[in-house]
Amino acid sequence: MARTHTVRQGEYLARIAEVYGFSDWKYIYEHPLNEALRAKRPRPDVLFPGDLVQIPDTRTRTFQVATNQRHRFQLQSSNRNRLTVFLKDDRGEALSKVGYTLNYRSRGEDFAVEGTTNSDGKVEHDLPLDVECASLKLTRPHLSWELHIGHLDPADPSAGDTERITAVQARLNNLGFPCGRVDGVVGPRTRAALKEFQRKSMKLSEPSAELDDATCAALIDHYGC
Repeated sequence: MARTHTVRQGEYLARIAEVYGFSDWKYIYEHPLNEALRAKRPRPDVLFPGDLVQIPDTRTRTFQVATNQRHRFQLQSSNRNRLTVFLKDDRGEALSKVGYTLNYRSRGEDFAVEGTTNSDGKVEHDLPLDVECASLKLTRPHLSWELHIGHLDPADPSAGDTERITAVQARLNNLGFPCGRVDGVVGPRTRAALKEFQRKSMKLSEPSAELDDATCAALIDHYGC
């Protein structure tokens, strides 16, 4: 019997699918029961707390095998948690060929992965699905960030007022236009960040500091999602 899952902060389709025993998140997302979700959320990896995901019945597969023998079955899962970060300086130049350490905790164990950014300043790793937080530290310059996996709110056109504000605040912070805590309130710091983004990234000679559709679209374009 189908069930309804209410999305919590930090959840995305791959993590939800894993919890309910599905090896492929697409089966849930593309199921007819989730037609409304697909229309509302074109990116299954960017959901909003309170979204409703319909969990269909699991599928049963049968195999014919010989008796009195041992058989091995291996489940292939397409669920994954891919972390992708692009690092740039305050001039917009990529931090290329910079060493880093990515730290995270999974199933009660601590892990540290070392690497080097590519020419675009990209850091990319597949993480276990239970990882909700990671820290990224550069060797030079000595900078570090705390990364909250799956916590980015959607900024699509169907977003409500509070949802759109939190989505914009998170993207502004990550793009280097600090607006403080992601709280869904357009206060003085958020307006200052909006104005600076409109001036620097949108090249507006008279930035309004208003969260209009054009600014929201430009943020999505600059951020990539």
